[in-house]
Amino acid sequence: MDINNLTEIKVANTLYSAIIINEQHISTSPALLQGERQEGMLIDGNTIYPFKWKGITKDEKYEYAYFDKINAEPFYTITTSNRSRALDLISSLAYGLQNADDSFLNLEYGYFPLFRIYIVDKEKILLLPPDLGNILSIARMGERRNKEKDSLVKGNTEKGYTLLLEMAQLLYYSATGTLPYQKKEIRRSGYKELPLEWYENKLESKTLEFIDRILSATAQEMRDICGNRSAKDNLGFFLKNSISLSWNLENRDEEKREETIKEAEDTPRAKAFLEKSQKIAKRSEFWRVKGTLILSLTLIAAFVISLLWSIISNSLEAPSTAGLSEGEVIVAIYEMQNQLNAADIASVAKSSLPQEMEVTNLFVTNQTRSAYENFSPHVRADEWLANGKGAIRSGSFIYGVVTNSIEKLTDTTYRAKSTWYTPFPYEKEKEDEIIPEGFAKVYIYDITQDFTFSWNKRGWFEIIDSQIIDYIYVNEELVPYT
Repeated sequence: MDINNLTEIKVANTLYSAIIINEQHISTSPALLQGERQEGMLIDGNTIYPFKWKGITKDEKYEYAYFDKINAEPFYTITTSNRSRALDLISSLAYGLQNADDSFLNLEYGYFPLFRIYIVDKEKILLLPPDLGNILSIARMGERRNKEKDSLVKGNTEKGYTLLLEMAQLLYYSATGTLPYQKKEIRRSGYKELPLEWYENKLESKTLEFIDRILSATAQEMRDICGNRSAKDNLGFFLKNSISLSWNLENRDEEKREETIKEAEDTPRAKAFLEKSQKIAKRSEFWRVKGTLILSLTLIAAFVISLLWSIISNSLEAPSTAGLSEGEVIVAIYEMQNQLNAADIASVAKSSLPQEMEVTNLFVTNQTRSAYENFSPHVRADEWLANGKGAIRSGSFIYGVVTNSIEKLTDTTYRAKSTWYTPFPYEKEKEDEIIPEGFAKVYIYDITQDFTFSWNKRGWFEIIDSQIIDYIYVNEELVPYT
């Protein structure tokens, strides 16, 4: 992971350590420099000292953040010149994070950003304060930050487990030279990393097993470890267990690190592993971008359902809502929506209901993937809510309706207010939103829908018109995959 090296700069004839923020012609926004500067942390074993930075300055080339002179190195050197002390350094990092307050952690996607971490005097850990971290992040690290996030964030991770997982990933990183989920095919095929011992066979089995245990924990095992504790409090599990581990790896230069990675990944077993991961990833990617196939199937299904509606409407067979009152018909329709029961929705109204095509599209998606992947990806919204908004199976989507109220407006018209949960947004500007790897997104809307009824000659209420008269965006949530 490429992280800014420290340099030196003179300010008012005094020599300081500094981090390059930007080229000289680009200035940090004044809004980021308002208020009192926050303190970072310097962790030396079990002692934590405050770290203070001086401010922002420029020379003819760059803009810098500067502070009192220190002997610091980028954190990625745990894979090279500081590799032999990686276990102690990562344990110091865990101790510092465990003792930090939530505002200091400022966790993005659940992990602590690596660009805020430096190694001082070969044995101490420096954590940059949140305000300086924000300046670096906004000014120069957009692409790098996203690459770091993709490599560290693992789908379906319990909230309280994220920092513990990060510590195990950093041990893996220091031993191998690469993060376990750095490869795209690894992330898109279920986050099963190449075994650590394929890269490095000098570690004792107890150390290998501890790292593997944390990386490969199931959702239930994560919950067993986490309990109701926060992510930082669960670092106690790491610190307690790491005391008994041994770390007998040597330092190396970057050339040797890259050579070792290449040798490990060029072996027949590693090639076979990565080829299998690539196949799974391609299959997963196919379903993510199968727009043309689904569009074709949707058009066919829409035609078939339209034909089915015509047949049912003109037959003597009563619809499933026959014998229900107007309000009960509305409740039944929303239950059909929860079931993705497109055929029944088409049968209860003389003209198409507003939700009919939406349900049809999702019905086709669900049926197609059920056939190809042998599982139904549809998760009912009401069931997801009843289960405490838990994680869902990888590749699934949440859809459904929760009815809030039904009001009679006239003798023939009723107004229903409900909350809809959908896997896609209704606003165009949200259509291109990027969803983090390992998560589904559910969009939440409050919907007001009017229904107009008529008592037909065959003896039941049927809908002769329905309009969605208002919808309000409520929220959107990221739902982790299991």
